Amino acid sequence: MARLRQEFYGLAPDDGILFERLCKEALHELGHNFGLIHCNDRECIMYLSNTVRDVDRKGLTYCGSCDGALYGKTETWRVSPWNRR
Repeated sequence: MARLRQEFYGLAPDDGILFERLCKEALHELGHNFGLIHCNDRECIMYLSNTVRDVDRKGLTYCGSCDGALYGKTETWRVSPWNRR
Protein backbone atom coordinates (compact mmCIF):
# COMPACT_ATOMS: atom_id res chain seq x y z
CA MET A 1 0.00 0.00 0.00
CA ALA A 2 2.92 2.35 0.62
CA ARG A 3 3.72 2.64 -3.09
CA LEU A 4 0.16 3.80 -3.76
CA ARG A 5 0.56 6.86 -1.53
CA GLN A 6 1.70 10.15 -3.06
CA GLU A 7 4.07 10.62 -0.11
CA PHE A 8 6.06 7.59 -1.27
CA TYR A 9 7.14 9.72 -4.26
CA GLY A 10 7.84 12.86 -2.25
CA LEU A 11 4.51 14.47 -3.17
CA ALA A 12 1.82 15.99 -0.98
CA PRO A 13 -0.74 13.51 0.42
CA ASP A 14 -3.90 13.12 -1.67
CA ASP A 15 -6.64 10.93 -0.21
CA GLY A 16 -8.62 11.00 -3.46
CA ILE A 17 -5.78 9.57 -5.51
CA LEU A 18 -5.01 7.01 -2.81
CA PHE A 19 -8.65 5.89 -2.67
CA GLU A 20 -8.83 5.47 -6.46
CA ARG A 21 -5.59 3.49 -6.52
CA LEU A 22 -6.78 1.26 -3.66
CA CYS A 23 -10.07 0.59 -5.47
CA LYS A 24 -8.23 -0.36 -8.65
CA GLU A 25 -5.87 -2.71 -6.84
CA ALA A 26 -8.72 -4.28 -4.84
CA LEU A 27 -10.73 -4.94 -8.01
CA HIS A 28 -7.60 -6.34 -9.66
CA GLU A 29 -6.95 -8.77 -6.81
CA LEU A 30 -10.63 -9.77 -6.66
CA GLY A 31 -10.35 -10.61 -10.34
CA HIS A 32 -7.51 -13.01 -9.51
CA ASN A 33 -9.65 -14.57 -6.77
CA PHE A 34 -12.25 -15.35 -9.43
CA GLY A 35 -9.63 -16.89 -11.71
CA LEU A 36 -8.85 -13.98 -14.04
CA ILE A 37 -5.31 -13.58 -15.33
CA HIS A 38 -3.47 -10.42 -16.34
CA CYS A 39 -4.85 -8.63 -19.38
CA ASN A 40 -2.97 -6.92 -22.22
CA ASP A 41 -5.44 -4.00 -22.34
CA ARG A 42 -3.70 -1.11 -20.53
CA GLU A 43 -7.05 0.37 -19.47
CA CYS A 44 -8.42 -2.89 -18.02
CA ILE A 45 -8.36 -3.31 -14.25
CA MET A 46 -6.62 -6.69 -14.81
CA TYR A 47 -3.62 -5.11 -16.58
CA LEU A 48 -0.36 -5.90 -14.78
CA SER A 49 0.78 -2.78 -12.95
CA ASN A 50 4.55 -2.67 -12.57
CA THR A 51 4.49 1.00 -11.60
CA VAL A 52 2.09 3.45 -9.98
CA ARG A 53 1.79 5.08 -13.41
CA ASP A 54 0.33 1.81 -14.69
CA VAL A 55 -2.20 1.89 -11.85
CA ASP A 56 -3.12 5.49 -12.66
CA ARG A 57 -3.48 4.72 -16.38
CA LYS A 58 -5.97 1.88 -15.78
CA GLY A 59 -9.67 2.53 -15.76
CA LEU A 60 -11.96 1.43 -12.94
CA THR A 61 -13.57 -1.41 -14.88
CA TYR A 62 -12.78 -4.70 -16.56
CA CYS A 63 -12.43 -4.75 -20.35
CA GLY A 64 -15.10 -6.59 -22.33
CA SER A 65 -13.10 -9.79 -22.42
CA CYS A 66 -12.34 -9.86 -18.68
CA ASP A 67 -15.87 -8.76 -17.83
CA GLY A 68 -17.25 -11.64 -19.89
CA ALA A 69 -14.89 -14.11 -18.24
CA LEU A 70 -15.84 -12.83 -14.79
CA TYR A 71 -19.54 -13.05 -15.65
CA GLY A 72 -19.09 -16.65 -16.79
CA LYS A 73 -17.23 -17.60 -13.62
CA THR A 74 -19.94 -16.16 -11.36
CA GLU A 75 -23.02 -17.21 -13.35
CA THR A 76 -23.97 -20.08 -11.05
CA TRP A 77 -23.92 -17.79 -8.01
CA ARG A 78 -26.37 -15.26 -9.35
CA VAL A 79 -29.96 -15.40 -8.23
CA SER A 80 -32.60 -14.37 -10.68
CA PRO A 81 -35.15 -11.96 -9.21
CA TRP A 82 -37.80 -14.26 -10.70
CA ASN A 83 -36.57 -17.31 -8.76
CA ARG A 84 -36.35 -15.80 -5.29
CA ARG A 85 -38.50 -17.34 -2.60
